Amino acid sequence: PLAAMSCVCKTHCWKGSSGADLEDEAELRGPTQRRTCTDIPCCLLFLLYLILFNIVGIYFLRKGDLRAALHGKDHKGRICGVGEGVEDKKYVFFPNLREDFRKWTKHSICVAECPKPGDEVTDGDGKEWYVNSAMKHIAHRCIPYTEDILKTTSRLCANPQCNHPDVFADVDVDSSNPEDAQKICGVADDGTDKFWLMSEAPKLYELLWKETCKDAGKDEEVCDKIIADRVAFLKKHKGKFSEMCKVPGESRMGFRYDTDDSVVEALAKRYTAMAFSSGEQVWRNWRWIAGLGFGFSVLWSLLLAAGYSSCVGVIIRAAIALLFLGMILLEYIIWNKAKMNTGNSGRRFLDMMGYDSTGRFYAAEDRRMINAYRVLAGVGILGIALFACLVSRLWKNIQVLIGLTREAARCVWEMPLLIIFPLVPVACMILAAYYISCIILSLMTMNPGQTAEIMEVFGKVNIDFDAMEDLRWYLLGFLLFTAMWIYYFLRAVFIVTVAGTISHWYFARNDARCLDMTFVAKCLGAPVVSAFGTACRYHIGSMAMGSFLVSLFTLPRIALEALEQQHAHAVAQNPMVDCTIRIMKCCLLCLEKCIRYLTQFAYINMAVTGKSFWRSAHGAWELCAMYPAQMALDVFASEVLFWVSCILVPLINVCLSYLVIQVHVEGEEAVARGAGWAACAMMVFVTSYTVAAMFVAVFDITMSALFQSLAHDAKNFRGMYAPPSLSKAM
Repeated sequence: PLAAMSCVCKTHCWKGSSGADLEDEAELRGPTQRRTCTDIPCCLLFLLYLILFNIVGIYFLRKGDLRAALHGKDHKGRICGVGEGVEDKKYVFFPNLREDFRKWTKHSICVAECPKPGDEVTDGDGKEWYVNSAMKHIAHRCIPYTEDILKTTSRLCANPQCNHPDVFADVDVDSSNPEDAQKICGVADDGTDKFWLMSEAPKLYELLWKETCKDAGKDEEVCDKIIADRVAFLKKHKGKFSEMCKVPGESRMGFRYDTDDSVVEALAKRYTAMAFSSGEQVWRNWRWIAGLGFGFSVLWSLLLAAGYSSCVGVIIRAAIALLFLGMILLEYIIWNKAKMNTGNSGRRFLDMMGYDSTGRFYAAEDRRMINAYRVLAGVGILGIALFACLVSRLWKNIQVLIGLTREAARCVWEMPLLIIFPLVPVACMILAAYYISCIILSLMTMNPGQTAEIMEVFGKVNIDFDAMEDLRWYLLGFLLFTAMWIYYFLRAVFIVTVAGTISHWYFARNDARCLDMTFVAKCLGAPVVSAFGTACRYHIGSMAMGSFLVSLFTLPRIALEALEQQHAHAVAQNPMVDCTIRIMKCCLLCLEKCIRYLTQFAYINMAVTGKSFWRSAHGAWELCAMYPAQMALDVFASEVLFWVSCILVPLINVCLSYLVIQVHVEGEEAVARGAGWAACAMMVFVTSYTVAAMFVAVFDITMSALFQSLAHDAKNFRGMYAPPSLSKAM
């Protein structure tokens, strides 16, 4: 806001400069030297909108009760940990999930701590509920899960039960050889002491057995002998006792089937247990995940930038040559099938390479197939000719693309903070999302009386339930539009900052001040910080205008999708309506993407020229009309770089995570680091993909900013600031 208000004060802006002046003053060293504040009315309207949004948000936060969402309520409506009589009971326990899922009701009890299996909990009506599952609390809710999945993947049997659960109390070395699998039971630590093992015991069970044996007063040697006999017996009779089991204790994936659970509750236990287990492993290995997902991803991104700089020319030329040769080879085969050549050259070539050429170059016998092959041969010749003409026509554009890629990689290498800078708008988005989420929760927890007060402010006299629901939807729509506007505004700040950094580098890289800047200063982000300050000082109004337009064109598509979900059954029964909605969604999506694409180019043009939003949009549109082939090549190259980076970087880090996370050693460390590798690998993949996507976004904007700087330089300064690689390509 302070930077935006400076746009109103003329003393904070450069005097006597405008977008038109920049083109008339040939002595200026690039368009980034002198600027004026752009779209000041939009800046003021954006600030007023944010003030209104904050007033509404603070009102909802004061009227609503976030404690109801954070702590939960019991079936009598009391907020756990806050309400009368439950001040010391801050957790919510759901004793009858089966009926809750079946009837879509909620019977909840406030408890001081999440109960354990075997406990009895009394609700406010005096009814006792038996707890048959382990619990973990999330957001003060006691969530059931299957505890065994955190500890073991051994297959257990629950019915018939174990014959000798306390086996270590009366077993010595001489009688330690088991005779029946039903005497090899689990342990009380994870609640499987009444189950017996039907498969090999995992390493963790051996450790738990040893601790239980020591607690029973046995010597260590005796315990080792008993456990060794158990393990040997299970390995020898693996899978032979499965027919004896009527009710398995858990599946091979580690899920216990409890005969007292409903199907929905059992599935809930299964997936909550998997989530808890995965979360535990991720937490234990968060250092490796952060190091691989962020640190190594930045390193690989810089190495990819170096690879693009040195190899992009060779790769593009080799790809064109291979495609051309492939088309010629295909045409040769078609000619042979059409009896338009003998095929002797192909047979000799395959024989020379050591391949059996028998039957590979025989011509077609059917007259209709021969005619079809001849038509294909003619089409192939035409395609090869068109491809050769297209390559020759676009060769200069390809050379420019190679130069842009090399210079973009050079910029990223000289200013590596560009890769990390996207984390700033991402952090701001997270904070804004948290703030808006709190407002939405406050809105949803408002009681009818408070909602009626809001309706009276708007002059609503006849207040009913439907009117209250309509008001909630309108307010949610307002918050949704605000969230989109903030998101696209932060995205605009990111684009303008990166483009401003690149345009300043393009025009001022040979200035004395730029040359005197140390490599450390560049790495610490001095150019990026300067461009960020310029964007916030002069172009907040323009960025607000562009983000408002993108949000405005995004809202109809979201509204149409919400309407489709609300009437999904009716839409599915009418194919014409379904087809119409799909066409409308496709058209709205294409329109939204076009607006976002043009808006991004307008942002970049604004960062380069310092003009207002609409003048920058007009300049970007003229640029697209003047250089359509170059723009299309740049977009295609950006897509290729996106898929190469976003697939290669995460896969490399996932392979490295297998080496550093899944380490097979003896003892508890193997369980802590070896188990749950998939969850850790998934987190590494997600973080690596995020960093790679940010790198590609920076690289894409860098290439576009370089191209627009080059076009502006060629138009106003005859290309005097162009780097050598781009000058040669021009």
